[in-house]
Amino acid sequence: MLSQEKWQGSELQDVIARVLKPYLLSNPDRVRMFGPLVPLSPRLAVVLSMIVHEIATNAAKYGALSNDSGTVALDWEIIAQSDGRKLRMIWTESGGPHVSAPVQRGFGSRLIERSARDQLGGEATVDFLPRGVVCTVTAALEQET
Repeated sequence: MLSQEKWQGSELQDVIARVLKPYLLSNPDRVRMFGPLVPLSPRLAVVLSMIVHEIATNAAKYGALSNDSGTVALDWEIIAQSDGRKLRMIWTESGGPHVSAPVQRGFGSRLIERSARDQLGGEATVDFLPRGVVCTVTAALEQET
């Protein structure tokens, strides 16, 4: 996608839709996405695509995308804070198998949390609620020039 845009960046919804495409081929209604247009630099597009890919992979293995009836809501917003604008994405699963918190944090959770902190200037939390996983990711948006 970035090469099509001559490495100028891309839009958040396009990045997410591209990452989730394999999971939506048989039933596109399983994932609902909602949020404003958010232009991303190439760096942000790559890191966010890795994070969304990891969350979706876990959902396909263990969560809402592992059965025929589970769904995912992915919502995002822009938050103005004193230190700049931030993107907040919330991935919410429902209708999947009953969730219990893992005994130890796996590679995927650590990858998500460290990528958000170290590469996006934000943070990530993964909550293992009985009704489904909720993952919240915040990322500092680069200043528009």
